[in-house]
Amino acid sequence: MLDDKRLPAPVGLRKKVRIEAENFQAFENCELETRNDRNASHRLSVRQSKVGTGRIRISFDQPYAADNGICDVEVRYFDDKKGRSELKLYVNGVQQLSLIHISEP
Repeated sequence: MLDDKRLPAPVGLRKKVRIEAENFQAFENCELETRNDRNASHRLSVRQSKVGTGRIRISFDQPYAADNGICDVEVRYFDDKKGRSELKLYVNGVQQLSLIHISEP
């Protein structure tokens, strides 16, 4: 394309952008874990390093996503099989979702 001195056609905006936990940029009290599970993409997951609060963060700056508008966010996670777990979703520092799960020992 460049040999002919023609610019490539622009790529359109994507309707869906998938960001997985292992693609996040900042991990607090969390680490990547290799899983022998075909249901886990790339056979990777993120788990807490120790008891307490764990956080993963990412700046959503995707070149093929719209600059503004309303987005649907789908969150999938493996819950702890025992005890209490909580998941919160923040957008621009504002909490959008909170899920609490308590399992019987």
